[in-house]
Amino acid sequence: MKLIDFFRSKEAGARQKQPRAMASEVGYFSGLNDPRLLEVIRGGGSMSGAGVAVTAEAALSVAAVWRCVSIIANSVASLPLHLMSEDRRDPRVKIKATGHPLFSVLYAAPNGWQSSFEFRNAMMMNVLLFGNAYAYKVMGSDGNVRQLIPIRADMVEVHQRDDFMLEYIERRDKGGSRKYAQDEIFHLRDISITGLSGDPRLRRMRNAIGLAIQTELFGSSLFANGANPGSAFCHPGAISAEAFERLKSSVEEHVGAGRANKNIILEEGIQFKPLGMTNEDSQFIDTRRFQISEIAMFFGVPPHMLGDTKATTSWGTGIEQQNIGYLQYTVGPWITAWEQAIIRDLILLRDRGSIYPKFNVSGLLRSSASDRAAYFSAALGSGGSPGWMTPNEVRALEELPPIEGGDSLPNTAPAAAAMKLKTVA
Repeated sequence: MKLIDFFRSKEAGARQKQPRAMASEVGYFSGLNDPRLLEVIRGGGSMSGAGVAVTAEAALSVAAVWRCVSIIANSVASLPLHLMSEDRRDPRVKIKATGHPLFSVLYAAPNGWQSSFEFRNAMMMNVLLFGNAYAYKVMGSDGNVRQLIPIRADMVEVHQRDDFMLEYIERRDKGGSRKYAQDEIFHLRDISITGLSGDPRLRRMRNAIGLAIQTELFGSSLFANGANPGSAFCHPGAISAEAFERLKSSVEEHVGAGRANKNIILEEGIQFKPLGMTNEDSQFIDTRRFQISEIAMFFGVPPHMLGDTKATTSWGTGIEQQNIGYLQYTVGPWITAWEQAIIRDLILLRDRGSIYPKFNVSGLLRSSASDRAAYFSAALGSGGSPGWMTPNEVRALEELPPIEGGDSLPNTAPAAAAMKLKTVA
């Protein structure tokens, strides 16, 4: 099969010079102290089994990776992020803590050149690719965070001291390093075995990405040749030198995707016969679809969001149910990670009992508003059934202020009796 032969030729390397996505093309090392260079030398996370050096830039050149990273990063970054507090007049009421210095940092702009969306988007891209996202905390005289300065995650090493506190070492592009204490850094982690730093997804999925890159290169080289390399021109006898030169010149004029499907004049009884398999026969398309599905699994993104509408999912049959599943199983854990990291790293100990961060996910749940309405209607005792929530409890869940007389359970007995009489009649 041509696809298999392509990969074999890539492994040989010395026999044929094929275009390769190497680290030198897409990644740059700041010096001998760059931790990424050490990782390449060790072979511990950059080289894939397909013979491709998988850097962040190389990975993002794969459409499925770019789509997964961008859709999760954009989803988290687009949700409004507020700092909430209890109303002094009624602790059940939650209000926006607009007077707190951290409110504008989270909601509006964390620094002088990024909006809240841009900052969270960049942090999410770092944590999705490298397993971690870091930001330096600029503190005010009152001890509250005034700015957050992002730091490239692939340039940071995390160490735990003897007193169990963490320290962060940033390698600079121009050489040298800077050390940060734990209380100077806002740290967002992906899932982790050690608990100190997140596990880089690029390292875990380097083979899947490497195969996707090699498959792209195979398709590019195939279409660059234009004519099917597995074909032949058959002559009934001995072709003349003049006819051979004319045929050779005609074929060369038709090489390349931009010149495909043009006619070639055959003379002296020459016949064209395809010998090799087509892309479909060599499972080229199936390989690409499988790689999209595998990459989607690494990121937890449903295939239909990557354009693969043929793939099945256990998240439901409709787009609405699949979007709810995406929010619950993909975006939801990241929202929790953000909120708890903010509490741990950005909110002072004295304030943790009174203020807290909260993402507003109502925008992603608008399609299921009818389901929430049906649930709350039943909770309030619609249809004569016993209710188990008060109107103000429902309003609190929707972050709405209480109303007068809304603290009592609805009396559904008269309605139930009326329904019973109507049924008997």
